[in-house]
Amino acid sequence: MMNLRILPLVWRELKVNTTTHFVVGKIIVPTAYLLLFSLGFSYAFNGFYLNGEHVPYTSFFLPGLIALQVFLNYSYALSMVRWDRITNLITIIKIAGVGMGEYLLSKVFSTVLYSMLQGVYLILLGAVFFGRFPTFQGFVYMLVGIFVGCVFWVALGVVLGIVITNDVKRDIITTLVGLPASFASSVFYPLNMIHSSIFKAIVLLNPLTYLAQFLRNAYLFGTFDTTSFLILLVASGLLSLLSYYTARNV
Repeated sequence: MMNLRILPLVWRELKVNTTTHFVVGKIIVPTAYLLLFSLGFSYAFNGFYLNGEHVPYTSFFLPGLIALQVFLNYSYALSMVRWDRITNLITIIKIAGVGMGEYLLSKVFSTVLYSMLQGVYLILLGAVFFGRFPTFQGFVYMLVGIFVGCVFWVALGVVLGIVITNDVKRDIITTLVGLPASFASSVFYPLNMIHSSIFKAIVLLNPLTYLAQFLRNAYLFGTFDTTSFLILLVASGLLSLLSYYTARNV
């Protein structure tokens, strides 16, 4: 049965995500970003006006930080899938009768679980230090956004993990994708601050922008950004199909 076959894979993903390395990456690093980086920038920027409301930089950045943490899951998925491929674990899984759908679901499940817990932690941290908490409706919307974002970035990591053949290429791609994608998005600044039409076009082509926009609207105003959500949903669906068929052909 599918439920029983998927359990060992889910358990493996959960165990990997509780190592010291991942705890540092998922808790300590984003905490430092929120309490040091955003506070430092809040002294340089007096916040922004969004929807006619003045928003401090700390409150503006927090949902962007959650989006950034969701985005970073692609590199984890990439590394794990590539490792599973070069060790022939994917082949063994297939021989054991486990489908690629179950293999991919195990990765999505663990990523969604930890990303939601991480998101809740950062929201609570923001409430304690900055005095801002989303409405219940906005909070639910944020969880929905985290879920869809995880599906997209895990699917991207799966595709890259199967296509990339060596560590050098992996390091080059993660470096070229990671930092530029982070800053060429609305994670750190609002879209209306971008004056270059070329750079704004690049930012609008970045899926991370739509995740940050969706989470920010939910966090700050309790609204459901339909446009951003639909873009993420369609992109996640298409990329999930691509990752499934790519994994099947390994």
